[in-house]
Amino acid sequence: MLGLPLLWSPEALWQWNALMRVLGITGAFLFFYSLLQLPLNYRQKRLWAWLLLAASLGQIGLTSMQVFYSNAIYLLEFNPLRARPHGIFQQPNVLASFLATGLLLAIWLFTTTRNTAASLILIISLLAHSAWLVMIQSRIGGLGALAGTFALGLLCFRRKLFWLALAIAFSGAAIASLGMPEAIAGIDKSGSNVERLLTLKYSLQMIAEHPWLGWGYGGFEHEFVRYVFSEGMLPPLGLRKMTHPHNELLLAWVEGGIIALAGMLLLIVAWFRLIPAPGKTCKRVSATAFWIMTLPIALHTMTEYPLYQSAPHIFVLMVLCRMAAPEQDIQSRGTEQSYRIAASVLMVAAFSLALFMFSGLQTNAALTQTERHQLVDFPQRTARLINPWAQFKRLEYDRYVSYLLDYNQTGDIKLLQAYRPWAENYLRTHNDANTYWSLIRVYQLNGDSRNAALYRAAAQFLFPGDKRFH
Repeated sequence: MLGLPLLWSPEALWQWNALMRVLGITGAFLFFYSLLQLPLNYRQKRLWAWLLLAASLGQIGLTSMQVFYSNAIYLLEFNPLRARPHGIFQQPNVLASFLATGLLLAIWLFTTTRNTAASLILIISLLAHSAWLVMIQSRIGGLGALAGTFALGLLCFRRKLFWLALAIAFSGAAIASLGMPEAIAGIDKSGSNVERLLTLKYSLQMIAEHPWLGWGYGGFEHEFVRYVFSEGMLPPLGLRKMTHPHNELLLAWVEGGIIALAGMLLLIVAWFRLIPAPGKTCKRVSATAFWIMTLPIALHTMTEYPLYQSAPHIFVLMVLCRMAAPEQDIQSRGTEQSYRIAASVLMVAAFSLALFMFSGLQTNAALTQTERHQLVDFPQRTARLINPWAQFKRLEYDRYVSYLLDYNQTGDIKLLQAYRPWAENYLRTHNDANTYWSLIRVYQLNGDSRNAALYRAAAQFLFPGDKRFH
């Protein structure tokens, strides 16, 4: 159902954008289905929980380096005075929902652990996770952590260790809030609140106009700002760059109509059906706990789009859903062959994800360094990229901007001829003032005053405060 709206999306480039999203969802569910072929006992699930917690602690280590390591601005391409820490995710809220999941893992493991050494590690984990959730200053991260902790409390309120874990976590949060390091930039969210409310308002109005078929799969960024202008409002800068309504249900309905909305609702129903039947057995309690641990990421999808920004979030969400799934149903249909296949798929997926993540760090560092040097020697610098797919859109954008810079040095008209069709296609999907300005200049240099005037008029409409277009 999520793929059907591709059939009536009016622009091929919009269809391509949406197709990547549909393929991502399909890949996630194929991975989840492979995991369902793999029977897991309680001990194996605890091992997986420890591995997920280790991944979260790894992000805390990297985040700590970003803030407290004096050479972070050079080695990690991060300036803590200008931005909040983001780990490998390039976005603080994405890091926050990942750490909120780690906090819930630490609470549950501490509540169910009797080993002294493991308990000491978990105490450190509880303090670190709660402290960093405060310092990142993410509302959705905090909401996910609080909602998950409350739900775990309903499940484990009779266990004294749960209340001890809660006290430790609150201690870490209190210490962080009282002694926030000066190295971490503060953030004013008042403007963000206004933009969120305006986005909700106009998204609902767009739905009211085209509730059945939507405005076109993959075309939200292009259509949203034009709709806001058509309503007679001069939107703030943030709304002009809006690529997503910050809610998966809204995105599906605005773009794909009632069919896409129905597909999203089916996904939500399937997620709720993973909740185990009530019971006090160890297996049922642990399965319920694992479902609760999906809350931070699930809630995040209702306010932003973490699953498009982070492959690790998809991986963690699918693994936790598998750990919450009823084991008796899996074992009843599992075979030795399916077990081997699933184990192989899981091993390959985990290795591939780790490789993609770490090679993506190299891609980000290389592109940042190249941009810092004004894209000089762009082909030579990017030829060394291990994983160009990690930030493919950013790479393509930089490549075509480098054509313009090279033209300024060489006067090679072929560079402008290569830039023009890319920019035209880019602006069919995205709203970018710099690309509009560059394309207008290319048309002027080619003597095409008609198209230059058309794109200037469009840019004046979208960016009325930009003096370049007047």
